[in-house]
Amino acid sequence: MVYFILLIELIAFVLFYDIAKAKRGRQLAFLVSFLSLFLLSALKYRVGTDIIAYADEYSNEVLPLWKVDFEYIFLSFNRQPGWQLLTSLCRSITPSFLLVQIIVSAFVNWTIFSFLKKYCPLPFLGILLYYVLCYIQFNFEVLRQSISVAFLLI
Repeated sequence: MVYFILLIELIAFVLFYDIAKAKRGRQLAFLVSFLSLFLLSALKYRVGTDIIAYADEYSNEVLPLWKVDFEYIFLSFNRQPGWQLLTSLCRSITPSFLLVQIIVSAFVNWTIFSFLKKYCPLPFLGILLYYVLCYIQFNFEVLRQSISVAFLLI
């Protein structure tokens, strides 16, 4: 149900701000769109196949920063050094995978929204297309790859 409410919200913003060219409340609508998508993806619980694997790996295998060494960060056979550092840093703060989800969601969605605001002539249509075409994959499936896409957009 939440997904449909967000879809209706985004369609309304497209009609009101991109098609009708309304100026009043445009920044607030952009912020509401960002917060809606950010919070949905940041506060999810075990949604998506990769998330389950990442959360289980985080709970069972990821070491806090004070226990890692060069080999753990740079010579791990299945994870990149940036991901290893991020998860180890988060593991040093909390045993909950929620912190990783919040950081990744904030970074990825903020980057995509900033890119759309800067380069898209119809930013709310861009947000709607992102929501319909890429949002689920970037925020519920391929976390590490979505970070790469965000860096590319920067």
